[in-house]
Amino acid sequence: MFFVGYFRLAALVLVSGALVLADGATPGCWEVLKAAFPRIDRDKDGSLSLAEIDQSVADPGFRGAEAAGLVALRRGIRAHKAEKGPWRWDDLERLAKNAPVGKSKPPDLESYHRAALRRIAAADSGLFGPSGPRLESIHQGRLGDCFCLAPLGAMTHRDPWRVRWLFTEARDGVVSVRIGGETVEVPPLTDGEKALVASTSGEGRWVPLYEKAMGILIARKKGKGTPLGSVGSGGSTGTALSLLTGKPIERFSLKDWKQPGADRKSLEPKLAKLREGLGRAMADGRLVCGGTGANVKVPGVNGNHAYAVLAYDPMSDKVTFWNPHGQTFSPKGPEGTANGYRTRKGVFEAPLNEVAEWFGGFSWEKPGA
Repeated sequence: MFFVGYFRLAALVLVSGALVLADGATPGCWEVLKAAFPRIDRDKDGSLSLAEIDQSVADPGFRGAEAAGLVALRRGIRAHKAEKGPWRWDDLERLAKNAPVGKSKPPDLESYHRAALRRIAAADSGLFGPSGPRLESIHQGRLGDCFCLAPLGAMTHRDPWRVRWLFTEARDGVVSVRIGGETVEVPPLTDGEKALVASTSGEGRWVPLYEKAMGILIARKKGKGTPLGSVGSGGSTGTALSLLTGKPIERFSLKDWKQPGADRKSLEPKLAKLREGLGRAMADGRLVCGGTGANVKVPGVNGNHAYAVLAYDPMSDKVTFWNPHGQTFSPKGPEGTANGYRTRKGVFEAPLNEVAEWFGGFSWEKPGA
């Protein structure tokens, strides 16, 4: 778990900017964090805020085991959603020992640390794989940025060459990314960022660069925050869709279906309007996304999560979704709200009348924009 002990700390040395032990072994998470604490504590007040951790993740001076330790710490802290920080060293010890609310086990920072090291080592160097941008290659990472990935997934499914056009190799590892009407200069990913961002199954770094580009824009609009810190705590899928395409959107809310005692028969005209809107958007080649709210009880469907809408078939009245996690799921029984929907690489389909029961709402590009 989090605790390894202090006796080896004195043996930590810097090698090519990264911490290693004098015997050449990779230090554990606790050792790394203890040694790096003074550098992470940027305002020197003896405690760490999430902003300071995010700033250190974005700092190329933190590499290898240190960068992995930062990511492990960030994951451990975010598991305790009720804890807002800042955290002194004894606070971190307490969080590491205690299970988050509603969980049976404390966060396993040593496991998080090893996973982050593997992601850093496996990070892609090329921009695209040999097949170019593919929806199947996208897998959301450790950021809560599904709201940014869902629009990218919708675009990748609809027109992968449009996605390829977004990226231009510039200089010294810098890549220009076109987001809407703006071109964002994205510097190389730090080791900490490599451990947090989405993976592409060995098919380039285009998705992580897109995530960072969106983060740069959002941080700029907020006037604060690091790129990945700005996208890592969630946001509006519709707003991200508009930001990516540079076009206005229309929203269709399904909140009426969530009201206690809602009369499904009286909502049928509204469902017919949704069928019409989805059908036209798909026929026009416009991008469509959406998201779930809280308290989703359908197995295999994530609550408070964004999805790309890949298709709508008026004949079967079924919607095809893509989950940025890219997971595979098999229901234990007939498909439906009770058992979930068969999912392969994040893609599944569901009848629209069932979708209305658990989906929060849709956003699509405004026609003629």
